[in-house]
Amino acid sequence: MSLNREPVSSLGEPRVLYVVWELGNVSETFLTQTAKRLPLDVRVHEWLATPKEPQPGSHNILERVWRRLSPRPSKNTNADRAQNRFREQLAATEADTVLVDTGPLAMLVATVCKELSIPLCVRFHGVDAYATRLTGEGGNNYRDVFQSAQSIIGVSRHMCEQLKQVGAPDEKIRYSAYFVDPTLFDTSGINTEAIRFLAVGRLVEKKAPLVTLMAFRRALEQCPDIRLMIIGDGPMEQACRQFIRASRMSHAVELAGPLPHETVAEFMSASDVFVQHSVAGTDNDHEGTPVGILEAQISGLPVVSTRHAGIPDVVKEGVTGFLVDEFDVNGMAQHMITLAQSPGLAQQMGAASREIVSSEFSFDNTLGKLARILTEAAKVPSGDQRKRL
Repeated sequence: MSLNREPVSSLGEPRVLYVVWELGNVSETFLTQTAKRLPLDVRVHEWLATPKEPQPGSHNILERVWRRLSPRPSKNTNADRAQNRFREQLAATEADTVLVDTGPLAMLVATVCKELSIPLCVRFHGVDAYATRLTGEGGNNYRDVFQSAQSIIGVSRHMCEQLKQVGAPDEKIRYSAYFVDPTLFDTSGINTEAIRFLAVGRLVEKKAPLVTLMAFRRALEQCPDIRLMIIGDGPMEQACRQFIRASRMSHAVELAGPLPHETVAEFMSASDVFVQHSVAGTDNDHEGTPVGILEAQISGLPVVSTRHAGIPDVVKEGVTGFLVDEFDVNGMAQHMITLAQSPGLAQQMGAASREIVSSEFSFDNTLGKLARILTEAAKVPSGDQRKRL
């Protein structure tokens, strides 16, 4: 895939083949930014770009992933063709190391990398590190990946501990946080007349949108002028609409559906407080570090969220926002009331949010650390030890 690359920072950097399921979706903006901004010689390989049979009735990426992981009677499968195509791009790029996003994709890539003695780095993102249906019992599905990978990357400290629990060797685990582009997000002043709350994310179990709505309903009773916009769609959308209607909140809550990234940034700059009630879902599904929270903070918004997975890494309690335990509806509602009734505090926390995220989660810090991990991996094995393609 051809990308408008940012200038690299140095000469002689390792050649990295960055393997992803696909780019181009609104939800994959972070992956595209990684490919463009990583200060190394990067080429991208999109696994799902492989020609495949029609799959009527679903465009869900997880279902498409499972089709490729499912055993098939014929040797001429999509997975076989995808691996051959991957080999061809390895030959074309002469990669020094491979960076793979998500554990399931690493399961497909690891065999080829091991065979050709090309160092493999695997970055986990959320569900792939936690959900038993993906990790297998005790991490059994990832055993070969953990054994052959040079580095195993978690995007939160909580995830790094989780990876250790499912069998990743401690000495291979690296922490490399997400990042946010400050140039895409602007700040706005607090609206002292009607505080505008914003939530962004898929309407799925681990985002717990109904819990957010329950908390907002209680806050609305105390602060009748506040408003809430929820951006995103998902399987819980109809349940959310029913709850809003049954709670007589249609005048105060808007479900905006999925929006382009640029439009989301505009709504963030026009909002006052970001809310997200993340919880552990069925099958132990967890967040990684929600990019939406980082984007809200760089927009100068205080955050009300939960002590869940990587969120405490990026939200400093009492400084950039408030955190509650999972399913603490009353606690979340009270913090929403506090910020609605104290616009000065909200503005102070929002300013701290932008300052801290600009410093700690900048391109230089986060992608610089990832580049160092990949550069170190590229040294093992050395070029003269590597099998030629």
